[in-house]
Amino acid sequence: MRRFSPLLSLVVEHDFYAPGRPDGLRFVPDPTTAALLRGPDLVWRAARGELLVAGVDDAWQGDAPSLGLRFLVWSETPGFLAAAEAFVAPGDQMLRFSTERAVDEGGAIWRLHPAPAVTRAERRRTPADAVPPAHLPARRPLFDVVFELAPATVGRRYRIRFEARKVFWTYYVQGVAPATSLAVVDADGEETFAALGAPAADRAVRGLVFRSKRRLALAERSTRRFQLREQLEIGTRVLIRQLPSAGLQLAPIPERRDGALQSEIYVNP
Repeated sequence: MRRFSPLLSLVVEHDFYAPGRPDGLRFVPDPTTAALLRGPDLVWRAARGELLVAGVDDAWQGDAPSLGLRFLVWSETPGFLAAAEAFVAPGDQMLRFSTERAVDEGGAIWRLHPAPAVTRAERRRTPADAVPPAHLPARRPLFDVVFELAPATVGRRYRIRFEARKVFWTYYVQGVAPATSLAVVDADGEETFAALGAPAADRAVRGLVFRSKRRLALAERSTRRFQLREQLEIGTRVLIRQLPSAGLQLAPIPERRDGALQSEIYVNP
């Protein structure tokens, strides 16, 4: 009976998702790689953001020749792109990774980008075969990855990590009078919010607006403890103990010219 052992593995991490792994990634070998994987000496599988390629034990020892494998990766979850900082860049480009640029993180784990997380620097010209598949006609691949497999690299574990996109969190507190003494407060004391007064006259909503003073990371399940509080003569009253988190429906901040984005969050006290 032939025995197979792991030749390489790749884990894709994304800070936005609660378990740290994105669902809905689809790994597709290019035609040359697909032909190799149909042979008797290699097997592969991909699930929950992880790719594994295994080979027959005695085929990858000693003077075995190096082998190139390439996978194109699509996301069948639209939120992947919206929630990732690395995709915030114009132009006909996509992210491209190669084990030739891998960084040793220790413990047999190799990172496929120089920085701790993916940046726009990994964007390259989109290759000719990076076209939308028939079942996803509106989407081209998010990225591709090339593995150079050789006896010296057998068993390596590779990692790609995406940071969550950072935007301004803007709370619209509806149905309150402009003179009401309200504030959005971080119960942990880490973030502060600016009180912007009433919404612009062209907005249908009426109430008060509060915006974070800096960009904050989006999260599928945020651990932040933002509260809506009212200042009274006898003290402070908590109106909403846990404000909702920012979503992926993003909009430009009209008064800014730097393209800054905000997530608009509507609440009723």
